Amino acid sequence: MVKKENPKKSAHKGIAQVKPSGSDYRTIYDSANEGIYIHEISAGRIIDANDAACKMFGYTRDELLKHTVEELSSGEPSYGQESAMSLILKAAAGEPQFFEWNFKRKTGETFWGEVNLKRIIFEGQDSVLAIVRDISERKAAEKVKSLLATIVESSHDAILSKTLDGIVTSWNLGAERIYGFKSKEIIGKHISVIIPPSRQDELSWILDNIRKGNRIDDHETIRRRKDGSIITVSLTIAPVFDSEGKVIGLSSIARDITEKKKAELELRKTRDELELRVQERTRELANANKALIAEINDKKRAENALRSSEEQLRVLINAMPDMVCFKDGEGRWIESNKSDLEFFGLEGVDYKGKTDLELAKHSPFYLDAFIRCYESDEKTWETGTTIHGEEMIPQPDGSVDVFDVIKVPLFHPDGSRRGLVVIGRDITERVEAEKALLKARDELEERVVDRTSELAEANKVLQDEIKERKRIEEAIINSERQLSDIINFLPDATFVVDSKGRVITWNRAIEEITSVSSASMLGKGEYEYSIPFYGERRPKLIDLVLNPDISVEEKYDYVNKQNSTLVAEVFIPDLKGGTYIWAKATPLYDSHGNVIGAIETIRDITEYKRAEQAVEAESKRLFSLLDSLPAFVYLQGPDHTIKFANKYFIDNFGEPAGKFCFQVLHDRENSSKICPTMEVFITKEPVSWEWTSDSGKTYQIYDYPFYDLDGSPLVLELGIDITERKRAEEELRDAKMQAELYLDLMAHDINNMNHVAMGYLEIANEKIELNDGDKPLISKPLEMMKNSSLLIDNVRKIQRAKYSNLRTDVIDLGKMLGDITQQYKDESIRGVSISYEPCCNCFVLANELLRDVFTNLIDNAIKHSDKHVKINIVLEHLFEGGNEYLGVYVEDNGPGIPDDIKEKIFGRLYKGPCKDKGSGIGLYLVNTLVTHFGGKVWVEDRVPGKMENGSRFVVILPSIRNVTPVEVKATYI
Repeated sequence: MVKKENPKKSAHKGIAQVKPSGSDYRTIYDSANEGIYIHEISAGRIIDANDAACKMFGYTRDELLKHTVEELSSGEPSYGQESAMSLILKAAAGEPQFFEWNFKRKTGETFWGEVNLKRIIFEGQDSVLAIVRDISERKAAEKVKSLLATIVESSHDAILSKTLDGIVTSWNLGAERIYGFKSKEIIGKHISVIIPPSRQDELSWILDNIRKGNRIDDHETIRRRKDGSIITVSLTIAPVFDSEGKVIGLSSIARDITEKKKAELELRKTRDELELRVQERTRELANANKALIAEINDKKRAENALRSSEEQLRVLINAMPDMVCFKDGEGRWIESNKSDLEFFGLEGVDYKGKTDLELAKHSPFYLDAFIRCYESDEKTWETGTTIHGEEMIPQPDGSVDVFDVIKVPLFHPDGSRRGLVVIGRDITERVEAEKALLKARDELEERVVDRTSELAEANKVLQDEIKERKRIEEAIINSERQLSDIINFLPDATFVVDSKGRVITWNRAIEEITSVSSASMLGKGEYEYSIPFYGERRPKLIDLVLNPDISVEEKYDYVNKQNSTLVAEVFIPDLKGGTYIWAKATPLYDSHGNVIGAIETIRDITEYKRAEQAVEAESKRLFSLLDSLPAFVYLQGPDHTIKFANKYFIDNFGEPAGKFCFQVLHDRENSSKICPTMEVFITKEPVSWEWTSDSGKTYQIYDYPFYDLDGSPLVLELGIDITERKRAEEELRDAKMQAELYLDLMAHDINNMNHVAMGYLEIANEKIELNDGDKPLISKPLEMMKNSSLLIDNVRKIQRAKYSNLRTDVIDLGKMLGDITQQYKDESIRGVSISYEPCCNCFVLANELLRDVFTNLIDNAIKHSDKHVKINIVLEHLFEGGNEYLGVYVEDNGPGIPDDIKEKIFGRLYKGPCKDKGSGIGLYLVNTLVTHFGGKVWVEDRVPGKMENGSRFVVILPSIRNVTPVEVKATYI
């Protein structure tokens, strides 16, 4: 029978269809542990991918083949298309690439991968093979370790660890600040270098307690700094355990409480003295108040010191001469190529989402074919393996087409149906040819004697078939060669055996790990491949895949079975002096589902195991360290659950397991609408706040954003008990207020008495006639009264400058200096001459107290000179670091100031050696005011190196430019 040629198939006639690698290729490709995909060079578009890659990115293979490398990247600038294409082009040029990359899954979640790129030939075109290993867990562990280390390093307390012999093994920045030793100076040395000789026995007591597993809390003692000074510290010392619970060292946290102790002692002493002197006399009360103010200032300073391609798929399958159809787990069509639609007359039909029986309504003639297809699908899913067979489909013209059909079932990890791939190849012509060949052979036997010419023709046909078969065999050889290249490029050691256990592939990685070449291993059987690993012939994991009855499981630490694939871990002591390996073995099947061999992949995980053990030990050490902190630490999830709490937390608030944070900390059944901790989940920024617990204790809270190993957000909260500090602050505030009250009362009363006395003395000076020798009896007390009032006025000004928020205005400094100079000229002070050249556009931000700075400097020059004094005042603009300043120089020809007291004279109540013993507060007032206005002041020799030629006082203040006259405030008048 001569069959009419179907127009829809003529375009594909004579095209040889050879799969890239056959079923062996796909099995080995999909059994690889790493994600493997192949992409074109020009745009980085994925053209093939294995199961591991699909699982890694969260796509089906059909979905993944619609994407480019750019779409699988995180999208950050350094992990985008430009960077990806640069690496792809290098690999395409023959330079294999190895790097880390930030990828993006289908869900949008990003993860880190370790990538190998290499140029290969795939389906006749230059392509790039990518092998990706997920390293997210390693990255997360590194991040956690870094964050915990940052917490330790950022602590204000000294945190250190040492061996049971007292050798220092770690030393944070807090320890450097408290003890004065840098970490490089102390690590590796004995801890006794910071222990005074009188406390050396204490070290033995500490080490004995730690060896017994005992913890030492809040132990107050003394320690010696690098400079030899002695400090008082509060120690919290805890043992450090290894993974077996054995004490291997100790961690210590030290808080410098020297200033606190001193402040407490001084506060008590000041109070006692104050009460005593108030009862005795007013003058001593004033002195005590001054001392108290100084102590308060010192305590404040002490307290301050304490304070993260659908269209290409369609083109590809539409270009295939075979019929191709993809169905979901319910048998609904999700994709079909042009050949399939044309054959069943479904062009123009919206076929997606419909089953075979639903599509039969659009093409009734093929109803029986659709029913058989449905039944065959069910059988494929029931068997769970690929089905390969022939199906005959009648045509409207009465002919019957024969198809070679392959159906591949796909399942989810839980075993549920995921989809079905159906490929049908029209072999009608081949079947007809085979029938014709059989008929010709029968006729040939009958006509062999008298039809030699027909035999020759048949021989020609046979030769053509042989050529075609050779061409197919060559294609298979090329495919196997490509498969061998891929296996050789795999970073994991890999070998393949046939069904009889003979080695047929031994890649480069396994050559490196065993030092056995491929040439010496290929073709060997009888467990030859075990000798490089175990030194003897014995079954390996791959043999358990081929023969499940072999007893080999007990030789591995564990064996996990995933369908027909086995995964195991084992320690091999004879391999490279002891090696941990991870192995995965998978059977290989032919097109009929028969086992034809197996593949085993071996990975050296020694470093990973050691890193895992190190991370575990480090985590235990760090959590032991957290347990030794004198503060509570816990990890909180966005659902208010507590994931971790240290010993301090549990001791003070109870065991948090199974409870929410608001239940444990606040004894409430519902969360608060306003919670600073929960805000950190939104802002991703750390916050600090104060909280008072139900027990009355006050804590300084520090909340930091944190991430779990799986990337889920957490908040790490650190709470430090500041109850004692708050109490001390309150006491200091009360003492300060009391001292200020005493000072105000004293200043007011003494000032009033001074003015009354001054009035009487002035009246007496006018009405009583005294000779020249007796006049000082009135003038000297009057002068002392004026100095006393001036002293009280200066003390009040210092108070205002140091403790009040003084209002500031724009002041014309040039005009102020002119007015001050004129004032002294008007008073015609004998033996004093002052020179000053006015300067324009000299404005500063200050107030009326600035005038006292310069009057004090001038008065100082006059008071300390025993001859005619010349004072020269200079005002000029200065520039430094891009900023403008005003410099005022007050020079005199007085006796000068020795170098050793040039800095001391600005100190509080300093009195230098001079003929006129003042209060010692004038220059302290100058320094206080200049500092308050953002400037600085110092003194130097008027003539460098010649003190006897007089002094120069230098005052530097920030300048204000472009000030209009209306903005200038005459607050200095």
